[in-house]
Amino acid sequence: MAPIVSVIVPAYNGGRYVTRCLKSLCNQSFNDIEIVVVDDGSTDNTASAVAGLMAADKRIKMLAHDRTCGEGAARRTGILAAQGKYIAFLDTDDIFYRDAVASLYNAARQYDCDITVGASRLYFSHLHFSIGHYPGAGHPMFSQGLVSGREGTQALLEAQDIQCVCWDKLYRASLLKEIEVLPDVSVGPDFLINLSVFPKAGRIGSTYTEVCRWTYNGMGSKYYLLKWEEYLRSAKAAHSLIGTMRTDTPDMSVTAMYEWLGKGILNNLRESCVQRILHGYKDEEILTVIRDTCREFDFVPDTDAVLFLAESRRHLRNHRKFYNFTRLINLLS
Repeated sequence: MAPIVSVIVPAYNGGRYVTRCLKSLCNQSFNDIEIVVVDDGSTDNTASAVAGLMAADKRIKMLAHDRTCGEGAARRTGILAAQGKYIAFLDTDDIFYRDAVASLYNAARQYDCDITVGASRLYFSHLHFSIGHYPGAGHPMFSQGLVSGREGTQALLEAQDIQCVCWDKLYRASLLKEIEVLPDVSVGPDFLINLSVFPKAGRIGSTYTEVCRWTYNGMGSKYYLLKWEEYLRSAKAAHSLIGTMRTDTPDMSVTAMYEWLGKGILNNLRESCVQRILHGYKDEEILTVIRDTCREFDFVPDTDAVLFLAESRRHLRNHRKFYNFTRLINLLS
């Protein structure tokens, strides 16, 4: 008999964390699940760690790419292989709380939702500090705990009400399997998945139960330096998706979507500039990146490269102040 929920775990060199991640799934209070691990060409002990757990729990399955294809491709492989009526995602360095799947599934069943959004907790591992995030907190759309796909997409684009991630959500499997093309990107695949399925959802529900603890280890921003070209590929794919929505969902505000994407590109460009400053890039090199990025996307707001670089330096100073403040709080607590 097919499981009710499939949990997809894309894995690339996650051997350090994957055992903790999978144990959090094996210990779920909701038992009718399958755990689909997609090893995206790992070169560490990820495969052997998963194999050891598979021997103890037959609900764990492992699929393997013979080369590294990117997180988007790993998620797509898992989606196609999943047998459950619903699909959830979890990254190897994150964990689900014990009642995560039960909370999401019960809300989905109660409201007959295509997508259910849960609360989450962000853990700064390098600071030993965490904060909670609750879907639609204070947002009038979620006063009844249920919104349409169109309203949910608007909340998603506002960024403060629903996160553009996959690991705090439960999706009806048929909705995900309808995605025809998911670019093989390693930066931003969650955002592309949600941008593809949210407008097509009939109902989107939410629960204030914390379902996931996701880990930020202080390395995330470096991806906007090391994988900036990959991020730009993701942004171009998002631009294409928004263009498709113009036809599929003409009532959606395409202009607002482009504005949101443009702001997102600038925010991530700022992170990329900060990393370049930290790594000793010359000002002229950074200014070239700023100008080239703004020329690449005609919907990005007009930006003075010199002023943007100065703003990035201020952003770095503020980040350091926050880091020092949280360290002090942890020392005093």
